Amino acid sequence: MRKKVIGLAARLAAMTIFAILFISCGKNNDDDTPPANPNSFTWTFQGNNYTATQDTAFTSGLGLAPFVIYAGTGSSYLLYVRRLFFYLSSFNPGTYTFGLPPGASNTFSYLDDAGINWSGINGSFIITTNSGGRMSGSFSGELSGPGGNLPVSGSFSNMPVKP
Repeated sequence: MRKKVIGLAARLAAMTIFAILFISCGKNNDDDTPPANPNSFTWTFQGNNYTATQDTAFTSGLGLAPFVIYAGTGSSYLLYVRRLFFYLSSFNPGTYTFGLPPGASNTFSYLDDAGINWSGINGSFIITTNSGGRMSGSFSGELSGPGGNLPVSGSFSNMPVKP
């Protein structure tokens, strides 16, 4: 009888310890305070306003414009509906102009929700700050596609810059 009581007590102690560990491991110690400076990438095209669900700047190491900026909407890279791509000659703060001829060092394009690629034919991309792995600025230009030449403009703040 004594062995049964000791065995039962040992099992209860083990279950109590396990329950305490389980509850404490499942506890979320993160506060729900948003970051002090969240990133934002917004643009207007064809009278509609869009906010990117993913945006980043990175170096590709390829071509005349190895500095790439990407912004898109959707739930994953393969399912993005609208995508903006900017190819720049540098990420240094300043103004980068777009224009013809094709093959210019700074270019941009837009993929709309129908899967149609619009080509940037003129405009500018302004980087106001790039420090601490974050970039801010604005852009405006004209896209050429099946609807003719249409304006696009937008701004971004605290966009992550990947090394």
